Amino acid sequence: MQSVDDIQLLSPSPSQPCEESGNSSEELYTPKVKNEVIPKMSQEFKSLEYVFMYYNNYAFKAGFTPPKMIITDQDPAMTRKTDKHLPNTFHKYCIRHIVSKFSEKIGALAYKEHYEQLKKCTWNSESPKEFDATWAYIVGKSNLSTHQWLQSMYEIHARWVLAYTRHIFSVHMTSSQRAEISHAFFKMYLSDNNSMYEFVTRFERALARLRHNELDSNHKDINEKPVLKTSWLMEKKMSELYTLHSFKKFQEEIFQIGGYVLTILHEDERRRVWKVHREEMEGSRGRVVSVDKSSNRVSCSCQMFEFDGIPCRHLLAYLSLIQIKGTP
Repeated sequence: MQSVDDIQLLSPSPSQPCEESGNSSEELYTPKVKNEVIPKMSQEFKSLEYVFMYYNNYAFKAGFTPPKMIITDQDPAMTRKTDKHLPNTFHKYCIRHIVSKFSEKIGALAYKEHYEQLKKCTWNSESPKEFDATWAYIVGKSNLSTHQWLQSMYEIHARWVLAYTRHIFSVHMTSSQRAEISHAFFKMYLSDNNSMYEFVTRFERALARLRHNELDSNHKDINEKPVLKTSWLMEKKMSELYTLHSFKKFQEEIFQIGGYVLTILHEDERRRVWKVHREEMEGSRGRVVSVDKSSNRVSCSCQMFEFDGIPCRHLLAYLSLIQIKGTP
């Protein structure tokens, strides 16, 4: 039996900001740089290239590393500048932004008949091979294989399709997230029938409620201990690392592992490969857990841990099988 220290999960990049640090009481890092280097609110720049130069200089002076990923809405200028000034940063296009264009780009009839299949293909394919095969089948049977816009989207699929971008830690972030949150905020608290006085009053009350809810969540993350549902030491450790929101997602993964069985698919001198699937569900999608023998790194084909920062039920089922009870 292997010890806890022997096993390593194939982890997201540690340089990425991560929600799971919410329980930490450490103070935020404040860069010690000259005032003229620090970006200011409403600061204006003479060109997009100067924006990259300014922020790269600030990041260098502050000791930050370039981001592992940046998400945009296919803006050509941003694409050129990002590729030039951030060559080691993965430039991802927002999948929601692209999928939302299907209705206007492929025509009403094709949209009605094939949108759900295209959406499922782009969101649910877990490997490049699966996506390529499914996409080719859908556009072929729908006579859309020569559609110019779909062809152009397929040419850049490595920038937006999840099967090609799950290896980057992004916790489901999208470029439209801030706008969606703002729209939901205004829709919940404000109306176009409000007078100016009502608008200001309601707006201030809404902000006060949001601030209260955020402080309340922070207080719970720091001071309240979640209810543990198993005797697994890993669950206890994760309750100390994750926010309550993320820990509940982790608990759901733990809850599911009892329904999975593992069988050896392949083994050689370098690695061991397991198939993980639900025992009672015929035809359910199986996942593949790979173990690198030289480093003892463990990874799953669903890439939930790399993408979302939470170990999936397939990895946890493997760790349970080999009786790893603590945190790898």
